[in-house]
Amino acid sequence: MAGNYSETDISFFGQEMIRDFEVIPHEKGFFLQWEKSEEAGGYSIYRKPMGTEGWELVVTLEDGITSYLDSKPPIDLPYDYRLYRILEGDFMLGEADNAGGVDFKMTTGHESGAQDATNRLRTQKGDWRSHPNLGANLELLEGESNTRETGERGVEQIKDALTYDSRFSDSDVTVRAVPTSIEQIDFYAIIDSDNREPIVVKDTLNL
Repeated sequence: MAGNYSETDISFFGQEMIRDFEVIPHEKGFFLQWEKSEEAGGYSIYRKPMGTEGWELVVTLEDGITSYLDSKPPIDLPYDYRLYRILEGDFMLGEADNAGGVDFKMTTGHESGAQDATNRLRTQKGDWRSHPNLGANLELLEGESNTRETGERGVEQIKDALTYDSRFSDSDVTVRAVPTSIEQIDFYAIIDSDNREPIVVKDTLNL
């Protein structure tokens, strides 16, 4: 139920290491640069001082960004960097282990609800073998005309994805379709969490 999250949830995400990128010493730190990946929903950068264990997440970036100036570490210290492309979009990432591997992030409470809602909107049914009913299937609307009917179908699919297992109560969920151009609809899911501010998740459908 949306009112009081008590369980621990695992966020769904995938990421792949990018091995071909540049690290250039800069007067203000280190400048990282890479080629745009069409498959990426974003990028994450990790670093650690050379010769040490344990990777630190520096930043998570949007998919259109192909460079980053890391101005935090002192320029006179050597650092190792790892760059990953994030698959499936804007999901929270766990901390890297000593080998640089990254697993799901454990979330609870309000954060757990936001993660779950994001997962349901931005994936399609069948994407996850252990959760075959997870997903709003918005890809089924691609190629349709930007009409009120298309928006209403998207709203219905999102509400079904959020409420099918009673994780979120139907009375707590409001979904709005906002056409922003002839080829785009922004969907907003607002969930009354009874805890701090409402959960708000946005997803964009390109028709």
